Amino acid sequence: MKFTVLATALLATFLPAAQADFDIFKVDHKKGGFVLESWQIWDRNRPNTCSSVFDREFFPDTYDASGSKTGVRCRGACGFLGPTRDITQLEMNFRHKAPVYHWTIYKDCNYGMYGRNDYDCQRKITLGLQSESVHGYRKFHCKTSFTAAKILGL
Repeated sequence: MKFTVLATALLATFLPAAQADFDIFKVDHKKGGFVLESWQIWDRNRPNTCSSVFDREFFPDTYDASGSKTGVRCRGACGFLGPTRDITQLEMNFRHKAPVYHWTIYKDCNYGMYGRNDYDCQRKITLGLQSESVHGYRKFHCKTSFTAAKILGL
């Protein structure tokens, strides 16, 4: 028993802990009469401002996020108000070149987030200005060693 506790404590000191959290938002960006549906990622521990939502990278909805195609492919209840529990797959390809940021969340795997790095993901914000607006609906909160700032190169 003492050996198990000691071995676990020793092993824990060498394993990297999750260093950050990020949220995945489904957003609509309205400008000049056009509405663009897309996705954004945000760090939980960084303050957001009304102007920062316009500077943040938008990742497009796509039918194919494999290989070199960046964007987010969603299956299931992917609309703004669709319940997150009804999303069956969410594939995110934020960067296809090294370092690769490409993961998929699967409902049938307890919403685990899987990709080349094998990190796990756990399970209405309105931001904007008068002439231009961005509305986001958080879909997932991910616990990983990657931050939105790191993925976006901020």
